[in-house]
Amino acid sequence: MQPELGCSAVPFAMQEAWGIGNELAGRGYSERAVATAIKATQMLYSARGFLSSGTIPLNEMYFWFIHLDPYADPADDLHRIDEPVLLVLGGADGTTPSAETFKVTRDIIGAGGHPDSQVVVFPGAGHVTQTETGELSPGLADTLVTWVNSPSIRVGDPITSERVDGFSDELVWHGTGEQVRPWHVSAGLHLPILALLVVASVAGLVIGVMLAFNRRTPAFAHLVLTGASVVNLLSLMGLIVTLGYLLVADADGLGPEIPFAAPVSVLAITSALLSVGMVFSWARLIQSGNQRRGVLVFYGVVAAAAIAQIGMNAYWNILGPAL
Repeated sequence: MQPELGCSAVPFAMQEAWGIGNELAGRGYSERAVATAIKATQMLYSARGFLSSGTIPLNEMYFWFIHLDPYADPADDLHRIDEPVLLVLGGADGTTPSAETFKVTRDIIGAGGHPDSQVVVFPGAGHVTQTETGELSPGLADTLVTWVNSPSIRVGDPITSERVDGFSDELVWHGTGEQVRPWHVSAGLHLPILALLVVASVAGLVIGVMLAFNRRTPAFAHLVLTGASVVNLLSLMGLIVTLGYLLVADADGLGPEIPFAAPVSVLAITSALLSVGMVFSWARLIQSGNQRRGVLVFYGVVAAAAIAQIGMNAYWNILGPAL
């Protein structure tokens, strides 16, 4: 017989999202900040091979997913169990999604597991079935002793209540559902986009300064280009710093107020306004007909990159009210 405490039956990436989400929400972070932190964590998962080389130093809380596949599903191994197993879950566990684990493990054990296996949920217990004071949940010891001494127990004949509906109104499922590897949070997508936006902003700044000495270029055109490039660079820097802050916030006990959230939000909004201004200026330059084609093409490319940055800032929730 194998008693097993706290066996989560969902991929590690979903467990981490659940834990981070509940930790940050419990300390007062906004839903937008929680969503941003989870997206950033998922992006790290997708860069596991790159991170394992040590190129980017990680907070020790993320050390585990370098050595463990974050997308591995523990439920796959439950089918291989050929001896009685007691799965004990805490219904108020903010680290392991007990409701999801309960459903998955009960279905697997009921379908093909050992008939003497049992899934038990203690509705008021937290992680490793402890209460808020750190003590083992009342009845846990008796449950273990009873189960070990009662090999005739079958799935569906619970020792304690198997009810999990409404077991914790304060915990929210922050997992990624069935899609544990969302394509839209891949580092392979976002890191190149960020790099291109940085290059475009730097190039726009350089060309904007050069156009200031070109008498054929209207003042508004090079002023908007220069201003937008500077603001976009600052906005990107703010985004990166914000993501870094949220990635370690739950481990380091930071927050819930992100100290630089308000300036970053203002920069993102200003960036959006100037980006629209760049498109307007580009159209005006085309109408004037006194600019070289190379200048018009470059201006259009930088303007397009600036518009793309609006979507990037919106995706990471820094466009709008402060996180």
